[in-house]
Amino acid sequence: MPECWGRPHAHRGYALRRLAPGLYEIRAGMSLRIVFDAAGGLLRCDFVGNHDDVQTYLRNRA
Repeated sequence: MPECWGRPHAHRGYALRRLAPGLYEIRAGMSLRIVFDAAGGLLRCDFVGNHDDVQTYLRNRA
């Protein structure tokens, strides 16, 4: 993750994207996604997987 955010001018598609209220995602390479949960003003890593894994995670999230 630090490599993704360590060079903000590289424009490699690592932008933070809102998935749902309080839930965000960044790409960590061509196929890996990292999902974050916003809690108390912090982003907590909640899930790591590919696009299909994230879609399944979102459908099954309670």
